[in-house]
Amino acid sequence: MSAVFISYRRKDSEQFSARLHEGLDKKLGQEEVFLDVENIDVAADWKLRLQTAINAASLVIVVIGPLWMEEIQKRADSEDQVVWEIKTAIALGKTIVPLLISAASMPDPLDLPEEICLLSQYNALTLASPKSEDFDKVLTQICGVLAHIRPVREGKPAAGLRRFLDPLMDMLERYPNQPQILSVDSDLGDSYRIPAVAVLNANDGCNEEQVEVELKDEFFKAKIGSRQAFEEYKADAIHRGKSFYDTETARLADVVGGEKIKLIFQPTSYFEYVKTNMAMDFDDAVDGILRDEVHRDGKLELLSKSKLANQTGISGLVFSNDGHMIFQRRSAKVLTNPNQLCQGFSGAMTEDDIRRCFTGRDTHGVLQDVHVFRELTEELGIRKNSVAERCFMGLSRELLRGGKPELFFAVDIDLSAKEILECFPKEREGETFSMPFRYATARLDEEEALYYRQRFEKIIQEMEVKAGARASLPLLTNLAFWVNQHQPALMLNA
Repeated sequence: MSAVFISYRRKDSEQFSARLHEGLDKKLGQEEVFLDVENIDVAADWKLRLQTAINAASLVIVVIGPLWMEEIQKRADSEDQVVWEIKTAIALGKTIVPLLISAASMPDPLDLPEEICLLSQYNALTLASPKSEDFDKVLTQICGVLAHIRPVREGKPAAGLRRFLDPLMDMLERYPNQPQILSVDSDLGDSYRIPAVAVLNANDGCNEEQVEVELKDEFFKAKIGSRQAFEEYKADAIHRGKSFYDTETARLADVVGGEKIKLIFQPTSYFEYVKTNMAMDFDDAVDGILRDEVHRDGKLELLSKSKLANQTGISGLVFSNDGHMIFQRRSAKVLTNPNQLCQGFSGAMTEDDIRRCFTGRDTHGVLQDVHVFRELTEELGIRKNSVAERCFMGLSRELLRGGKPELFFAVDIDLSAKEILECFPKEREGETFSMPFRYATARLDEEEALYYRQRFEKIIQEMEVKAGARASLPLLTNLAFWVNQHQPALMLNA
């Protein structure tokens, strides 16, 4: 699929766009640049074809000439393909570069249709003249942008929250000394690296009944973190109409190896998490940037040494009994991963989730007894008695949120996809989708797992095209653990 998508108006910039396509073809290679006149077959479904191309692209160039805005106004009462292309690129979180030609100026956001008013916030390139040297300069600038954004793919927070967590930072470059980066490798020689640390996987000889769980009494209160970031998060939540309240959560304080692996938790609060893990890149007026303070040596600290809240997440892939994976596109109002694709269920582990496994014991239990289906019921409306099988997939620490730990599962549900989509959840946080899979089960045999490792990026692309949004980092991580469930065990390094 093409790395660059060119959006243009025929009446406004057809000849220039053809020249741009030819110039980028020479620099990047054939098949790396998409232009709809060149690449859409006669009688093809143009909207599906364009969405597939935008989804696959790393960079979307919007060519703006002197008649561009005039054409938008003329088409205000009808479907405008250019507006649709830009709207789709924004929804997918693509890197967008407006390119101004023929003395055109950047449109005022008040003049743009509401669904693409964010276009005015992107930094534009300008073609000073049609001379070869100016044209070559623009080509070089475009290739420079592309080189910067292509190496890493990661979940992106909403644009308004980028001051707290910087999605444009290459996390694999920021943490060059970090061992055990999660990756999906196939026998075809390619590798898909995810900015997360694999702590445990499904092949560590530690299925759920063998992983011990302990809960410490001492409440964790962070001594570091940004109160200023907290107040801005609060204001943003209120602005988006989302309730903002504190609740007790579970912090993963340590992972201990030995004959049996032990997860040691302690209580903390959601607000402690917001001030620390959710504000890693916030430039506090007094305290500076938290990521630079705690991770200056290019790797995560051990959980036992961490000063962050490290609220533990729980996430799971969901499979129906008729061969579908169920996943969600989260709404713009949620704080975490807004407008992105997420697993069938996800949320934060609470102290109560852990205490439920201590029946007949004091403060020790096993992971198999930890209550992980609360979010499954709340988000999808699926009751525990509909779960046919539950499988532990792995434990990771996410680089973007400063090493935030998350437990990943996969579950088989004894309901059809249609029945699942018709359930009544307690709190729907977006739109739910289903997609057929050849092997739609929590447990894969080695041949099935290899099949999906070889097609890992295609799976993601198909999900993004179907739901019209970008895959979140937790979804990528959960999928990676799922296809890696027969990979070698990890050396414990938490």
